[in-house]
Amino acid sequence: MHFDRCKHRVFYHRSHLVWVTKYRLKALVCDARLRVQEIVRRVYGENRVEIIKCVLCWDLVHVFGSIQPNLSVSDFNRNAKRCSSRKSEGSSRS
Repeated sequence: MHFDRCKHRVFYHRSHLVWVTKYRLKALVCDARLRVQEIVRRVYGENRVEIIKCVLCWDLVHVFGSIQPNLSVSDFNRNAKRCSSRKSEGSSRS
């Protein structure tokens, strides 16, 4: 078991987050799949969350990661979804 360290704490905090496309549409194919994977990695990196495993299906995104204890899972998930939706909208309009 690998423990993560910050300045004043040692923790082992792992979370499995699943994102589902609207109406479970099979939207994650070809270029869209690569774009979603890039956006997920960028958003997780900006929030300093380590991705342990990331799997994309046609209608699901499974991410298993290590979230620091000062960041709640619900706040992180809300922030990640908000950021990823804005990044994907901007790329489709240009």
